[in-house]
Amino acid sequence: MIEPREPPYIALSYGIGTVEAAILQGLFEEKNYKEIAENIRAELKIAMDEKGVQEKVEGMRKDGVIKKIAPIVDPLKVWNHIYFVFVKASLAPPIVGVEIQYPAGWGEL
Repeated sequence: MIEPREPPYIALSYGIGTVEAAILQGLFEEKNYKEIAENIRAELKIAMDEKGVQEKVEGMRKDGVIKKIAPIVDPLKVWNHIYFVFVKASLAPPIVGVEIQYPAGWGEL
């Protein structure tokens, strides 16, 4: 089993890494930048502060990963026991949908 801290556990065309995934999850959970930074430091053991989180969010907006505030795109997905959340942000393609074949290990929660 892959542990959540072991990259790569997210494979999108944008190459979203563990920090970006943690930020997206924090935004989904409606946490503020300070709480997100604290979680990244505690769970991922990566030095991060509020400003760093804000810069990452701005970068993801600029790169088109986060396009606009929107409802949940698709049901929560699970891959190798890792929750993969497509969140209150419209993600640039590929957007998960029923037509897409998932890698082995994917399943709907």
